[in-house]
Amino acid sequence: MNSNILKSGYLETLSELLLDNVSDAIISTDKNFIIKSWNKAAEKIYGLSFYEVKDKFTGDIFRYEFLNDSAEISRKKLIEEGKWKGIVAFTRPDEKKIFLNASVSKLHNENNETIGFVAVNRDITHSYQMQDLLQNEQRLSFALQGAGDGVWEYNFQTEEVYYSPGYKKMLGFSEHEFQNDSQEWRGRIHPDDLWLVKDVEQKYDRNEIQNHSIEYRIKNKSCNYIWVLDRGMVIEKTKEGKPLKIIGTQSNIDDQKKAEGKIKSFLDSAPDAMVIANERGEIELTNSQAEKLFGYDRQEMIGKTIEDLIPDRYVNNHKSPRNIFSQNAQPQKVVRGLEVFARRKNGEEVPVEISLSPIQSEDGLMVSAAIRDISERKRTEQNLAKAQQLLQSFMKNTPTMNWIIDEKNCFRFLNKSYMNAFDLTPQHIGISVYEIFPASMCDAFIENNWRVWNSGQALETLEEGIVPDG
Repeated sequence: MNSNILKSGYLETLSELLLDNVSDAIISTDKNFIIKSWNKAAEKIYGLSFYEVKDKFTGDIFRYEFLNDSAEISRKKLIEEGKWKGIVAFTRPDEKKIFLNASVSKLHNENNETIGFVAVNRDITHSYQMQDLLQNEQRLSFALQGAGDGVWEYNFQTEEVYYSPGYKKMLGFSEHEFQNDSQEWRGRIHPDDLWLVKDVEQKYDRNEIQNHSIEYRIKNKSCNYIWVLDRGMVIEKTKEGKPLKIIGTQSNIDDQKKAEGKIKSFLDSAPDAMVIANERGEIELTNSQAEKLFGYDRQEMIGKTIEDLIPDRYVNNHKSPRNIFSQNAQPQKVVRGLEVFARRKNGEEVPVEISLSPIQSEDGLMVSAAIRDISERKRTEQNLAKAQQLLQSFMKNTPTMNWIIDEKNCFRFLNKSYMNAFDLTPQHIGISVYEIFPASMCDAFIENNWRVWNSGQALETLEEGIVPDG
């Protein structure tokens, strides 16, 4: 789950509406690699404005360091296969080095001729640098202790363990109060979470994993349980290839977990199914009403896309909820009352009404969707329409003279019997009775109407009218 959405501030920002642009750099060129478009994210990532790169050759702007293929191989793949993906490093004008997950594809016209190229580049500097830090114990320990995280190290062969001063301080202990003993740590793990730790240890022992990331509760010096995020990776192996040494970090995520609890409580109290997805459409948070509506349990829904919950005919067309939101998205804009069909786990389709709201986080756009089952409403509307059709058919065709008049004394409905009796036509609908019958007769007629209106009851009376023969 995106950590930003767990911050307590986002409980209030669920109703805030802000949408600006995508977080990935999107760049297009002509077939000669001359830059033609450059979005705001590109300006932010590269530190260069559009005016500094417009109509310039990419080779003069991008002095990339290719971390997968060489520059020559990358270009060859792009030309021959029509696309290329890889990781590159780029040094900005301010000397800051960034790492990008780059994807470049050819653009074709209707004759399948190459007319240019489009690149979608995502800034992965933070995650890439963290991976690099994890490969160097000293750099990792220095960086993470300075950031307030705890560092630990474990030797599978000797069972020796080390906990950094920052690790111990996180739990409220001084350097000498918390021993470098795995049993000291294990004895503080919440009993309900101990299986998570054992499962990770067994997977390392079977050489099934090379890294891990788990959340569990651990007891601090005050005997209170706090939530922590425990991450680690193998940095040294035995001659047989089994894990020998593992190093990792522990982060205090107790505030985030409390915020998550508040958000879950807030969502579960909502009468409608609630789904929160990232800008890729991947579901990160949902509520119990969504479980009931779609037939999935909560964990099954996490990671699915919005498109997994709607019939295929809505995917990749103008009726897709995500596409409709993108087309209408504006700052502080909510898309309400979107009626589509949802698809349950068992394949059954159900009519729903969706309202979409944007939430702008540091990691990009999040979308909150409130989804209401309108099956009962649709059935009621269908039954009402049938009843109206029956009533209208009855009133039109009954031999009894039927009419409807409004507050301005104008006819709004005349059935065939009434029109035949007084030689009227449908063109008389909308005309005042005073333009059709004598005023004295109309006065008595209108007086009876007001008696019915004011009493709210049916009235039996004898009324006179003038037929065509006088």
